[in-house]
Amino acid sequence: MKKKILSAILTCLLVFSTATGCAQTISSEKESLTVTTEEIPETSRDDTSVKSENAEEPSEDTSAIILQIPVEDLTKEQQNMLAVMDALNMCMIENNCDYAPENPDFLWKALLYAIGNYPNLRDNQANGTLTIDNNTGTMIVYYQLVQEYATGITESYNDLPPLPEDAVVSRNVDTEYYDFPMGDRGLSYGKIASWTSNGDGTHTVEAQLIGADDESLIAAYEYVLVENPYAKDITDPMFTYTVRSVKKL
Repeated sequence: MKKKILSAILTCLLVFSTATGCAQTISSEKESLTVTTEEIPETSRDDTSVKSENAEEPSEDTSAIILQIPVEDLTKEQQNMLAVMDALNMCMIENNCDYAPENPDFLWKALLYAIGNYPNLRDNQANGTLTIDNNTGTMIVYYQLVQEYATGITESYNDLPPLPEDAVVSRNVDTEYYDFPMGDRGLSYGKIASWTSNGDGTHTVEAQLIGADDESLIAAYEYVLVENPYAKDITDPMFTYTVRSVKKL
């Protein structure tokens, strides 16, 4: 009888122990699952939506639009730059040199071509800033008009440099006028072959020197033009653009 009672007690203990062990195992597994779930980063569960919220819409940059302007549609201000570019073309070809506006000798030669061949882009004779002495073949040019031509020839213009010793231009200090010999360009003419506005404030222009007798191409140069900072201070300016750089083509 005692054996039966003891066996029954042991059986009950075994069942209780087994049940308790299973409960602990299940409880541990639940805790393990709970911890694992808490450690999953929030962004990992919905990565697509997070990326969508943080993504920026692509912006359209309209400031760098390149515009090829037909030569026949150039404005008067753009056409006026032919006087500068044509003068520089002739200066560089006839003197076998590169664009060097910081060199006083080059700058005065370029001014000689520009004023000599294009004395009346504006009515300079009517306003008294330029007169022609046919007896001596001399143009008498007011110094401020000479400065205005120089502002179109180079972006780096600051002031007129002293005249070189061998310059054909002379200065009458008492009257503030320069004496320029009248130009004689011979059988050639200049033309603008293309004009491209680059959308960043610069303009790329091809200017050509053409032989008038046979229409042959003598030379072609690529100019980078920018806004002339002096133009805003001049009434009816001749040059609203100025030269930044020149490259022979």
